[in-house]
Amino acid sequence: MPISKTNAKVNKSHKDSGEIPQSMNTSGPKEKCTMRDIFDSFSTFLIAKVVSIEDFALLKELGKGEFGRVILVKKRDTGELFALKSIKKSEIIAKGQWEHTRTERMVLEKIRHPFLVRLEFCFESQEKVYFVMQYMK
Repeated sequence: MPISKTNAKVNKSHKDSGEIPQSMNTSGPKEKCTMRDIFDSFSTFLIAKVVSIEDFALLKELGKGEFGRVILVKKRDTGELFALKSIKKSEIIAKGQWEHTRTERMVLEKIRHPFLVRLEFCFESQEKVYFVMQYMK
């Protein structure tokens, strides 16, 4: 299920009240993570522009890590190059890294600095979570 372009509006009920949504509250005891937790954490933004893996042409693998890989992709409609990080949901859950993954998304989404890459899109499939970031040559 595709999620959204990162500069979409935040769910107003939590934004206006100033409180942290229960799904993002990390101060309590650690509980076992489920696929629903991951979906809820990645779907806190309203859909502005829906994208999916079909919107990108995979060009070549740039790197591989413990949880997934980074692939050079070209957006089919604009021809822009991006770095696509794909992470298997099963690996995130098995290694207890779902909070780190959520935090990574939030940091990449908010960062605006000329020396750091920016998160352009974030979406998911049944098996994976995808971060599409600027590609720096």
